[in-house]
Amino acid sequence: MEKKDNKKDIKKKTTKVEENKNKRNIYYATSDQEDVKKFIIVVLVVAGLLVGVYFLTRIFVTKDLIPKEETVTPGEVNYNVATVGTMLNRPYDSYYVLIYSTAGEKSQEMQVVYSNYIKKSGHAKIYLLDLNNSLNANYYDPANENVKAKTVEEFKFGEFTLIKVVNGEVNKYINDVAKIKAELGV
Repeated sequence: MEKKDNKKDIKKKTTKVEENKNKRNIYYATSDQEDVKKFIIVVLVVAGLLVGVYFLTRIFVTKDLIPKEETVTPGEVNYNVATVGTMLNRPYDSYYVLIYSTAGEKSQEMQVVYSNYIKKSGHAKIYLLDLNNSLNANYYDPANENVKAKTVEEFKFGEFTLIKVVNGEVNKYINDVAKIKAELGV
């Protein structure tokens, strides 16, 4: 009988050990420890938000975080174009300035006249002046064209004009297509 009682005692002991394993450990924290936990959580959340705002700014505002291919178009200077403000001080003693509005009815014809003139050998220097350019727009006034103008302040141009400049002064002022063609020999 004793052996049976020993087996019962062993069963009881193993059961008690298993019960102890299933018990939860209870952890008690003071209010100071809870405050520190909350503070750390707030600091981590604020830091996370700041890092998020930083990366969103780099992605969407400065756009330097994500590399992309950029095509660079090299600048080009066209020495055959003038503005009204610079047309009397070009580096040549004698030259022409062909002034026309690219939106005008005769713009195609003026471009053909210019192209034919520069194809000629031994031609004098000629500059193009587009009246639709914002730098020249104030000088485009077909109703009040000033054919006797000698200074930049006096200039008022119609749809097309050819000016011959000699030594920085207006020598000829032509505003007739046939006379422009005759002057340029095209």
